[in-house]
Amino acid sequence: SYVEGTYKEKMENFELSQAFKVVFSFVKTLNRFIDERRIWATQDENDYKTIIKSLAKISNFYLPLLPESMEKVIQALAIKDNIFVNKKIDFQPLFK
Repeated sequence: SYVEGTYKEKMENFELSQAFKVVFSFVKTLNRFIDERRIWATQDENDYKTIIKSLAKISNFYLPLLPESMEKVIQALAIKDNIFVNKKIDFQPLFK
């Protein structure tokens, strides 16, 4: 993806500030997605999966900067080799 490619390029060139600006833009896009899709109301399973995948990407992007915190996020999401493997999360809303 554009975000992953740009992030990788900026990190390889030690342009850390620029790399994390790209990531923060992705975070803002995800936030907008959540707001616009109103996932708390629609309860769309694909939207939940998109959010989990996006959080996995974000945690990997921030891993070099915040290793301990991002490892906790990765463990909580049960991500292995960039794949969401947590079978305990069934993508059902917490509240109805």
